[in-house]
Amino acid sequence: MFLARRTKNVLKFTLLLLTGLVTLAWWQGWFALWPQELARQALVRRDYEAARRWTQQAIRFDDRNAETEFLLARLERKRGHLAEVRRHLVRAAALGCDRDRLRREELLAQAQTGVLDGILSDLDRMLIDHSDDGAEICEAYANGLLINGQLDEAQSVIQQWQIAFPSDPQTENLLARLAEFHHRPTEAEAHYRKSLAKNPQHFSSAYGLGRILVELNRWQEAYDAYQVCLALPIKAPAQIGMARCLVGLGKDESALELLHAAATCPRDKLIEAFHQLGEPTESDLLSFELGSLEAHLGHTEEAIRWLQQAVDYNPKHREARYLLAYTLNAAGHSEGAKTHFEWHSRIQSQLVEIDQLHDLVKTDPENLEARFRLGILSFETDSESAGLFWIRSVLARDPNHQGAQDKLREFRQRKRAE
Repeated sequence: MFLARRTKNVLKFTLLLLTGLVTLAWWQGWFALWPQELARQALVRRDYEAARRWTQQAIRFDDRNAETEFLLARLERKRGHLAEVRRHLVRAAALGCDRDRLRREELLAQAQTGVLDGILSDLDRMLIDHSDDGAEICEAYANGLLINGQLDEAQSVIQQWQIAFPSDPQTENLLARLAEFHHRPTEAEAHYRKSLAKNPQHFSSAYGLGRILVELNRWQEAYDAYQVCLALPIKAPAQIGMARCLVGLGKDESALELLHAAATCPRDKLIEAFHQLGEPTESDLLSFELGSLEAHLGHTEEAIRWLQQAVDYNPKHREARYLLAYTLNAAGHSEGAKTHFEWHSRIQSQLVEIDQLHDLVKTDPENLEARFRLGILSFETDSESAGLFWIRSVLARDPNHQGAQDKLREFRQRKRAE
């Protein structure tokens, strides 16, 4: 009887102790520690969807946690959502996050947008003083230099990053993209393969490898590379890439089926997925691929519908406008085709000049007027991102270049108005 009472008391005490410990852990936010660590690991391997899930789990355990807010700021920085970065950093500061860490993250957000004026010495000092964040600093620094067209400087930072963090696949990914910019596909392929050797699920490198192999008409290898990206939560980018390969392999109906599957993905989710892969989002690639394939299969009305959607999304999408004009004309809509044909004819001389200017910059990288002219022509005929690249490359070399300043100011005012 005495033993039974004693056992019961011990059990009550143990239960009360456990309840107290659980309550203490809850109030102290200790339950959030494990999902926070998993979110950190996901950020390192650039699995942003997993990082988002784990930060949300951490919030469920503790919705007023400074470290969770800091991790959310880092996640949004990597996703390119800079307004969200600021919001989470402000909240992290209010919850007591270390001010030096917050300042570092603000600088990294600024650096990766290409706004390097006044912070280069800070970035250099950060590289020396904060080895834990060394890879983050190198990546933001390199991206900022790349945005500004300072390719040699970016390559130097990437190579230093490579030496300090030899297992990081992102260094090879960026070197591959530099090789692509310089039209060296074989070199780009080698870098992408090195990146994937370090991490077989480095999705940005797998997608880049697929793109290079398509350029080289190695359709089956490209298909296999794109297939890796089916492991992503949003499968549409992989499906679009695989469909291009199937067209190259002569499997048009299978390609069409894949593209229609991709078309079920909400547009904002598709754009976000391409952004995560480091792919351009200025053109509506899905609509263009569907329009092209429908036109090839003789499905004229469907082709016109998809191609018109691609042109509406980006009126400077040259291939889409030309194919739309051709398809409209073939369908007897000559008046509708005329506008697009005239636009295409009008920019031909500018495209010739762009090619000449590219050659000029290649032989004389410091020719600022050639760079400036490339920026102006790119805005008119190609894409805003290409135009910004060349304008920023001028200002990186001469911050007082009046024409480049005016063009950048005009662009920002237009974007704010939109």
